[in-house]
Amino acid sequence: MGGNMRFERADADSSGDVTFEEFAAAMKNRIGNADTDGDGKMTVAEIASEIERMRAERMARRIVQRFDTDGDGMLTATEIESRQKKMFALMDRNDDGKIVPEEMPKRGWGKRH
Repeated sequence: MGGNMRFERADADSSGDVTFEEFAAAMKNRIGNADTDGDGKMTVAEIASEIERMRAERMARRIVQRFDTDGDGMLTATEIESRQKKMFALMDRNDDGKIVPEEMPKRGWGKRH
C-alpha cells in the first residue's frame, strides 16, 4: 500500500494532517484487539491470530459484496449459484456446457486491482 493511501487512512478527519490520536487509532486498526487473554501483552501468536482473523473478515466481506445481488449483506445458495453460472458461462467460450483447459482463465483472472 502506498504512502499516500496510508496517510489518507490515518487522516480520519481529512484535515490534511495526522494527530497522535489519529496515528494511534490507525496503528490499533492494524493489530486490532490482539490481546485475547487480556494480560496487557500481545504475543506473536496473538497478533498473528488477529491479523488472520482480520484478513479472513476482509475476504469474506469482499465475497459477500460480489455475490450479494439483493444487497441485504448476506448470501443465499441462489445468489452463489447465480454467480457461479455467470462465471462458468464466461469461461465456456464455445457455449458447449463444458470447460476445456484452453478455456481456463490465465492466472489472476477475475482479480480486481
